[in-house]
Amino acid sequence: MTTDQTVVPPGVPGHSGGTASIRRQPTRIDDDGMIRSGYNNVFEVMCPACGDSADLNYDAAAPDIQKLRGPYEDRESALTALELHLGYNTARTRLARELGLT
Repeated sequence: MTTDQTVVPPGVPGHSGGTASIRRQPTRIDDDGMIRSGYNNVFEVMCPACGDSADLNYDAAAPDIQKLRGPYEDRESALTALELHLGYNTARTRLARELGLT
């Protein structure tokens, strides 16, 4: 990150600069960054603005990155987590807050 960039904390709109996403969780990522052995049946949230990297194995990520990543049992719960992380105010995020899922 360069010094002229403004850091926006998680949960605040504008946080990711459009780089955060969800994906199927890889079974294993080799040192060369290649996904091996396919994917697990869960999803995870990826946010490079928080210091995450798509070529980093889950167990090698920092605890706060692991917490953000999940895993999430389905695409909808991962999407809800992503929208909450980005600070979106949608019907989905309002319901998650009402249900205490945040």
